[in-house]
Amino acid sequence: MENVKFNSPEAAEEAFYRAFEQGDHTAMMRVWAMGDDTECIHPAGPRLRGHDAIARSWEVIFSSPGRYRIALEACNRVCDRGLAVHIVDERITVSVDPAQHALVTVTNAYRREADGWKMFLHHASQVTSDATQVEAGTSPPRRIH
Repeated sequence: MENVKFNSPEAAEEAFYRAFEQGDHTAMMRVWAMGDDTECIHPAGPRLRGHDAIARSWEVIFSSPGRYRIALEACNRVCDRGLAVHIVDERITVSVDPAQHALVTVTNAYRREADGWKMFLHHASQVTSDATQVEAGTSPPRRIH
């Protein structure tokens, strides 16, 4: 697989979402770090650890019919030295059925490696219709976790 250097976490994230929308497995895996410490949790899915397990999961996602349109909302980005964490809301629409859509809150984490910025964590949770964003200084709804 050809190596691509991302000069910023934002460039890596842009490539991630472009690959996601295009269903491009090769481009998707160029974004990911190669180490065994990479992790991916798809909505309601198991915790996947390691580049190979993550690659297999994207193969399955991209084998389904249709493509995804993803609009990013409510982005919060923190970057310090060689580590960046992006918390975003994804509004996802499936091309084969535009009525099928989801709001997903995601944590994407990137680290600067010798060959540029790479994703090492993608943790996505689908937001239920009754969920709301809780602002600083307010109390969240009562939940166990």
